[in-house]
Amino acid sequence: MKKIPYNPTFVKLSDIKLQTARLEKDKENYDWAGLQESITLKGLLEPLKVEEMDGEYYIMDGQHRVTLLIEMYSTDYEVPVLILNRSEKFRLDLDE
Repeated sequence: MKKIPYNPTFVKLSDIKLQTARLEKDKENYDWAGLQESITLKGLLEPLKVEEMDGEYYIMDGQHRVTLLIEMYSTDYEVPVLILNRSEKFRLDLDE
């Protein structure tokens, strides 16, 4: 896996827009307990990937983590994000 240097931006969870249709689909079948255990024991191992448009952040990768972090902490909790545009996200996926 290729490591990419970055300076994270910290954003409140309330400022990240989720893809709610996808979350509804995954709600019953996702390993939420396993993810919560991982976050509790190890923290966030990598930043959330977001796209910034018109001053708002749209989740590109990390939707389950955002959902769980809101439950665990609050919407005021700040998390590290990597701000990408869609072509950068596509390139990162190819590199991994």
